Amino acid sequence: MALSDATIRNLKPEGKKRELLIADTNGLYIRIRVGTGGRISRTWQWRRKEGGVIRIVTLGSCPALPCRCARPASRRPSWR
Repeated sequence: MALSDATIRNLKPEGKKRELLIADTNGLYIRIRVGTGGRISRTWQWRRKEGGVIRIVTLGSCPALPCRCARPASRRPSWR
């Protein structure tokens, strides 16, 4: 499911959960965390499984890195 900036702004972990991980496309995820004081952070991550180990590359935070920039960044060959 391809996410939009508006959808990402409205996502929050529910109940007592402190973290939410939502898939976008091609190994790209948005990680939403509730920190101290209830502050919500949104971070783009690229995830890939290599030899049974999950490799995670953090691309940047949202809204500084919007969807339209995070998708091409996740396709850079140097990270694959």
